[in-house]
Amino acid sequence: MSDVFFPKFELLKADPKLFKNQLLADTFYNMIQKHITKTQARLKRDEQLIALFVADTGEQITITHIGYQNPYLMILYGIDSSSRECNILAHMNSVQLVLKIDKVEASRERRQIVFLNT
Repeated sequence: MSDVFFPKFELLKADPKLFKNQLLADTFYNMIQKHITKTQARLKRDEQLIALFVADTGEQITITHIGYQNPYLMILYGIDSSSRECNILAHMNSVQLVLKIDKVEASRERRQIVFLNT
């Protein structure tokens, strides 16, 4: 098991600019981006962060890119269990991501979660 620290959301100490309108997708997106970026920065050389979206069917989608469109739409780009590219279009209130730390072989490149609306 990894000893990587998952940073806690510190909502009261967060940058006030993140909270310009908590009802819009860009605010939610910025909070996710801040958390994932902070976590990725703390990984060891042989680790990578995996973000999973679990569909209602139970299928796990590995998220590669994250975007949004105000007012409520989150756009998740990923790879399904059959290695097919897919998109998830979801209301921001229904998006739940599972973050896991995975070991990476020295010969492979670490995956990074890409944020599209930056």
